[in-house]
Amino acid sequence: MDRTGPARTEKISTAKASPVKASFRAGFRWEMLRMFNRTVFHARNMNPNSAAFGVVNGQVNNPLQMQVARKVYW
Repeated sequence: MDRTGPARTEKISTAKASPVKASFRAGFRWEMLRMFNRTVFHARNMNPNSAAFGVVNGQVNNPLQMQVARKVYW
């Protein structure tokens, strides 16, 4: 039985739009993907004839990513 666990990928974003002048608006957005940066490991080596039997050698998911955007509307 393989027990790698669920893949938890929390995401959060925040956005703000503000008027600059009568005909201009500025927008700002910030996003975090995989916010808590949890590690999800590969499944164990289940071959009993292997020297690496039972060894976990890597991770499945990507690390934390952030992105920031700024827009000007006219």
